[in-house]
Amino acid sequence: MKLKRKRKNKVQIEQVFKEKNSFFLTTASPDGDSVGSMQALGIALQNHGKKASLYFPEPVPENLNFLPGKNAVVSELPAAPLDVMVVMDTGSSRLLFDGDKRGWGKIAKQIVNIDHHPDNDRFGEINCVLPEAASTGEIIFQILTHLNWEITPDIASCLLTAVMADTGIFRYPNVTDSTYSIASSLLKTKIDNGKIARQLYASYSYPYAKLLGRMFSNLKKKHDGKIAWSSLSQEDFAAAEAAEDEGDKMVEQLDILKEVHVFALFREMKDGIIKISLRSRNNLPVNRIASLFGGGGHVQAAGCKIKSTLKEAEQKVIQELDSFFT
Repeated sequence: MKLKRKRKNKVQIEQVFKEKNSFFLTTASPDGDSVGSMQALGIALQNHGKKASLYFPEPVPENLNFLPGKNAVVSELPAAPLDVMVVMDTGSSRLLFDGDKRGWGKIAKQIVNIDHHPDNDRFGEINCVLPEAASTGEIIFQILTHLNWEITPDIASCLLTAVMADTGIFRYPNVTDSTYSIASSLLKTKIDNGKIARQLYASYSYPYAKLLGRMFSNLKKKHDGKIAWSSLSQEDFAAAEAAEDEGDKMVEQLDILKEVHVFALFREMKDGIIKISLRSRNNLPVNRIASLFGGGGHVQAAGCKIKSTLKEAEQKVIQELDSFFT
């Protein structure tokens, strides 16, 4: 029954892409998967005579600026409702526009939700949520392929970026045979996968490197290293001369610790919000912990935000992570 519903929803979305003319694409948080997926879909829609506007609520990470499709990015919401708002790679309506759905009707007449987070709350009028997909980019590839829309090199570059970003260049356990099959199809367009990999994982700035050193200097552990975490204060960002977004995805560097089962990074933002990134091995459900604080994500990769001090946030979250080992 669920499989039939998923197929029906995908068909409905494909129909929307064919029949509607103006689209507003957005996400709660720009990262490799969301940016790559949005810009790929934006290019595809434009190639078929559609109007596509891309809106990011936060600055796009600098290492993703190489991607094609930036011509469709806008800095303001539409003055009049467009046909469709496509929300991508966003697990909950609470994460978008401060959780205020009342204003969505001013943006678009119809809401489409495309995502792969297992805890997605199906907030769209049409929902295509496929937790078995390693990335939202995989879903966009499937939709475009079923529409028989050409996967140009520009679209392929964006989609391979999405796939690589959410699989850690194919090293995370979310990778399936379908992931490799899709990547193989994208590579047939003769795109430079080496360039994409370097942009994602080997194009860091000197401030990033200095901030990374501070993250490791602040490292703490519990339960014989099974839990490891670090924090970055505003003082750390200032000392490294690093922008706040330099800390995005930095939590993944803690994966080098051989004993670790669960790891976390706490980042103090200028507005007093503590951003918390959680990762795990062995299918420990860190998304369950994130949900306790209004966040969410995947079983092994999740996040949340808390209005508190760094010390208080660490105490609250680590106390919950203790439950995995007590």
